[in-house]
Amino acid sequence: MKKLIGLLLFSFIASITYAQTDNDIVIEVAGEKISKKEFVDMYQRNNPNPDKKIIKKDLNEYLDLFINFKLKLAEARKLGLDTLPEYKNEVNSYRKQLVEPYLNDKTVTESLVQEAYDRSKEIVRASHILILIPANGTPKDTLDAYNKALNIRNRILKGEDFGELALTYSDDPSAKDQTRPESTNVVKGNRGDLGYFSAFNMIYPFETACYNLKINELSMPVRSQRGYHIIKLTDRKPAPFSTCTIAHIWVNFDNHGSKEESKRLIENAYTDLQNNISFDSVASKYSDDRYSSKKQGILASQRVINMPVEYTEMIMQTPVNSYTKPFETRYGWHIIKPIQLNPIESLEAQRPTIEQRISKDVRSYRTIEEFIKKSKVEYNFNEDLSK
Repeated sequence: MKKLIGLLLFSFIASITYAQTDNDIVIEVAGEKISKKEFVDMYQRNNPNPDKKIIKKDLNEYLDLFINFKLKLAEARKLGLDTLPEYKNEVNSYRKQLVEPYLNDKTVTESLVQEAYDRSKEIVRASHILILIPANGTPKDTLDAYNKALNIRNRILKGEDFGELALTYSDDPSAKDQTRPESTNVVKGNRGDLGYFSAFNMIYPFETACYNLKINELSMPVRSQRGYHIIKLTDRKPAPFSTCTIAHIWVNFDNHGSKEESKRLIENAYTDLQNNISFDSVASKYSDDRYSSKKQGILASQRVINMPVEYTEMIMQTPVNSYTKPFETRYGWHIIKPIQLNPIESLEAQRPTIEQRISKDVRSYRTIEEFIKKSKVEYNFNEDLSK
């Protein structure tokens, strides 16, 4: 019977006159009727012949496989296997994989890669004032936050101090002074100063706003997932390194009775260094960084985003393997020694990493937005905004 069906299929597929239409039913399996078009399409997807010619032997073999497949599929549905959560999750995973190439606009992706790479070659320093929007905020909450941010911006433009307004109004806790339970010392807030950073260090809308500003320019309110930001760009310069290895000595204010005592200890450490005592010995004796003090004071693979802004500035001023004079940050007193500065790698060397980071970042939504935009044009989609 199968051979007869195969012969009939071969006959009407190969026939130049096409005696049957594409919608004609050519086979029925487990109650499912299969049209000529459906069968031919599936056969050609699996046709081993390079030029897609239909060969009777191959057609008969495929017919057996096709019937067995349809019988197993019918049995699986009868048993309810298509309703299992594991099956649904797997199908959804396959759907996402199939959809992804259509949503991924290569032109947009390439522009995002180039943009991220260009930004990685420059570090920027910015201060911000954050006005939070509640997680389940209403449109009124959003408008109120925007107007509050706009009012603060206007006050800055009229001459009020950015840092003082950040201390008073910013919902970013780092802007405010903090007292730690284990210490009587007050850690000064950053007054909105976020220090230096580069591509992928901040949320994308914030990053983009910063890289589009000029030094000392003030942004309009910038929306992010958290709320509205007023941003002031305070510096930008070529990235001095991608990562660096440094050695440091840190005398932590929290570990000592007073700031004067902390200063005395760092001065003693500096004197020892000037007396040619090795850096690792001095770090082991004076540094309050428990992690690095037992490792010659060394911190490896550091990025500008991981360091106090003073560290970045001192690294840029200090030759490799030389050490700085003692300097103060809001965390304590420090001496650092740059050991190795790794340059920014080429675009091609960074491309796999950049593409991976884009795929996990909100900037990847731009490819979807571009797909939607092109689809609207292709299908003549018009939105009636009056309703």
